[in-house]
Amino acid sequence: MYVSDFPIISRDSLSASERQLLDKIHFTIIGVQKGGTTWLSDILSTHKDIHIPDRKELHFYNQRPHYSQGVEWYLDNFKEHNDQAVLGEATPNYMWNVATPEEYASEKDELLFDVAPRMRALIPHVKLIICLRDPVERAISSYYHQVTRGRLSPLKTLRDQMHTHGILSMSYYEQHLETWFKEFPQEQFHVLVFEEDIRPDKNKLATVDAVCDFIGVKRLGDQPILYERSNEKHDPLLAYIRQMPFVRFANVTDEDRDPLADRLARALSRRAPDWIQRMVEIKITDEDRDALREALQPDHDRLESMLGRKLPW
Repeated sequence: MYVSDFPIISRDSLSASERQLLDKIHFTIIGVQKGGTTWLSDILSTHKDIHIPDRKELHFYNQRPHYSQGVEWYLDNFKEHNDQAVLGEATPNYMWNVATPEEYASEKDELLFDVAPRMRALIPHVKLIICLRDPVERAISSYYHQVTRGRLSPLKTLRDQMHTHGILSMSYYEQHLETWFKEFPQEQFHVLVFEEDIRPDKNKLATVDAVCDFIGVKRLGDQPILYERSNEKHDPLLAYIRQMPFVRFANVTDEDRDPLADRLARALSRRAPDWIQRMVEIKITDEDRDALREALQPDHDRLESMLGRKLPW
């Protein structure tokens, strides 16, 4: 974990009303990216006793521009809650506490990689939910996402770009959990495995029931939303369009995008003939998968020991 020189906000510096509202933030879904967190957050947001902010992924603890605005900015996202609501949020990048040297060098002015101690300083009571997924498949899904967003090039291989944007490092589960377990007791964690707890329809109800029990709210029961898909659609043509100079999005955050250029890129992709769409693809080769598997294998046995369960990958 890289420790930032950016000061950690202490509860002692806050007003009584701010501390009172922080105490109501009862749970946070901290990861992992591409692990089923959107599905779970969407379901929990329908619970009458739970309030999750409308803003998707607050990125308070891990992004300098947000954290530098202080707790007032963070709590402003929860202002619409009712007095009975259990508050929670979902920012899957919170789990990302271990970065590659390349990522730290390029992102240190934008991101904070010491998320766990920052969260403990404000909400030490919080219950933490983690959705894990086969680390290789998670990395590939993340790569598709970053390429489609225009942050990585579809003209280069995954293995040539895997040390950036968390493609590889977000899948270092053992190292991330070790960091989090140092800051919070393990009884404050609830870990789900995508392939066993989230993807199979037959297990979805039991999974959501267990999460509700963990949070301490009434079970939702069987609902149609449990079986809805929250998958992002990959758009290979859009990925290539976003490499054009007038819509170049590499290393640009969503908030800094030129909205006109973004609308133009999407319009070009939507209106392209089907035969062009079929010609374009984002390639993942066997060599890419092998490179990921080799880099991630050392974490596997240690991770099973930490979680006390066999993993399906």
